[in-house]
Amino acid sequence: MASDPCLEWSFRGHRGAVVAASFSPTMKQLATCSVDNLVMLWSFRPQLRAFRYVGHTAAVQTIEFAPLGNMIASGGTDKTIRFWKPTVKGEHSMVKAHTATVRQVNFSRDGRQLLSCSDDKTLKVLDVNSLRFQFSLEGHRNWVRSCHFSPDGRLIASGSDDKTVKLWDSDRRINVHTFHDHLASVNSVVFHPDGTCLASGSADQTIKIWDLRTNRLLQHYPAHTDQITAISFHPTGNFLLSASLDATLKIWDVREGHLMYTLQGHDKGVLGCIFNNSGDFFASTGADQHVLVWKSNLIADGVEPTTVSESGRVPPKSGLSSSSSNTTKKPSSAPQRAKTVNPDNVINGNRTDVRLRDTDVPQYPHLVNDAYPPQQQIRIQQPKNIHTSSESIPQTVPFSMDQLPEKLAHTLDLIVSKLDMLTQTVTLLDDRITTLEDRIEQQINPISSPKVNMMNMNNTNGNINSYHPTRSQIPSTVQMNSTVSPPPHDIETSPSLHSSHSKFRNVPPSPSLHSSYDDNGQFLSHP
Repeated sequence: MASDPCLEWSFRGHRGAVVAASFSPTMKQLATCSVDNLVMLWSFRPQLRAFRYVGHTAAVQTIEFAPLGNMIASGGTDKTIRFWKPTVKGEHSMVKAHTATVRQVNFSRDGRQLLSCSDDKTLKVLDVNSLRFQFSLEGHRNWVRSCHFSPDGRLIASGSDDKTVKLWDSDRRINVHTFHDHLASVNSVVFHPDGTCLASGSADQTIKIWDLRTNRLLQHYPAHTDQITAISFHPTGNFLLSASLDATLKIWDVREGHLMYTLQGHDKGVLGCIFNNSGDFFASTGADQHVLVWKSNLIADGVEPTTVSESGRVPPKSGLSSSSSNTTKKPSSAPQRAKTVNPDNVINGNRTDVRLRDTDVPQYPHLVNDAYPPQQQIRIQQPKNIHTSSESIPQTVPFSMDQLPEKLAHTLDLIVSKLDMLTQTVTLLDDRITTLEDRIEQQINPISSPKVNMMNMNNTNGNINSYHPTRSQIPSTVQMNSTVSPPPHDIETSPSLHSSHSKFRNVPPSPSLHSSYDDNGQFLSHP
């Protein structure tokens, strides 16, 4: 039997709640967005620093890598969608496609189209190459919080604060079915990898899975003790990952219909979760400003990820059982079969912890069907070395200098010493620039550090009020340097490219009336 999920990396650098994350197709980088107005690009190589992209003028609500990995799309409370080049310069194009907050963006499988949803109650589709508007879908009566392309691109799913999940035909551009099973806002919708099922997570704390061939409810999970913020299918389609404001992640076996794992790693609500393309890893983002990357350990022998043919069709597979009857499958034995993974001391060495300091200099440093004992908990006690079989993560191969000729070894020693001197020089220059920025910021924007309010939750009607420190409440010892960048041009589509660097610029949050998580970290469920 495969081992349990374990925590591999932790990234810290955002100054506000981290709303969403997206893996690059090559598993070399991770993009995240936050209510601090920033998009950040993290590298899984510890010797490489993170890139901080400045452009949004309000909270960033959604982010996604293109299928080819050549661009990143983000949307936010400033009503814009931005397309970033994943380079050190952070050049980007801006499209103002909506009249209210952009809640989510999603690329089609071929990367040619981008789907977006907004508080203006509409969904819109853009052509990625020309950045031109193609068509919009209207029908929801309240904010649209989530949207997703089907694997073949023929269907579009959306979830809204009007408590409905709608299914759209992207060719005819009409609504073909509406599901009314949820009792509160629908925060996340996602298609099964084979395209035959649709899952949704809601503020009513439940997950529902529908069979799209019969449009009937297939599975229902009373999943969490607080509203569900995000869900993600494993590429095999056998497992479903869910995140909630109850500060937990859960992994569900959708074939057997039971809970497999409960993961406790965040100190506050978990706002986003996503598997990478291979399913070997998944990431979670939270209101505690942390980004955690876990190793899933879910793929068993003989289980292959879902593939798409050249025609764009997904081959059928026997993943979820389907029936034409009205029977709904429920996880009858979930509490007895589930394991709880609680990494209490992971900061002390059980994971690779990447944190940006004040100077912004990076630190160098399946299938399970067995019945589990009741209330079994897995607690990590001893530090361990992190090993991964992912070919995309570079490994260091040790060798002995004694195996080299004497002259070659001497030459290599000289090269290493010169490189060390160069590294020290660059670090010193970096520190001096940071010190200068600190002095400028102290003269322009003196700050204090008042107390931080804790999360206040009210589940009566699905409204959640969570409070997080604003910029003025962050202690001066953890403040990073920032200067105000000029606002984007007030045009529908800006062909020019805006350049931003991961270190030298940052945009302070600005107030907005259309944000899932406003500048004070407050969760808004209704307009």
